[in-house]
Amino acid sequence: MSQPSRAVLIFCKVNGIEFDEIRVEISKRQQLSPEFAAINPFKKLPAIVDGRFKLFERFRGWRSFCGRELRSLRLF
Repeated sequence: MSQPSRAVLIFCKVNGIEFDEIRVEISKRQQLSPEFAAINPFKKLPAIVDGRFKLFERFRGWRSFCGRELRSLRLF
């Protein structure tokens, strides 16, 4: 697991945010798949999906994530 992904995982756990963790095998280049590109066109990890909301920018977008009420969080 990458350090940025680990940081997001720890943040969610510490703050009691429920999420579904979906592992992406970098060694198998799964982040380059068309399915993942639909989530993050830059094909980088981590990425978050909450309904129609997608957050994939490394650190700039995380501030909006911190104050957001989440419905169904999926962490990639």
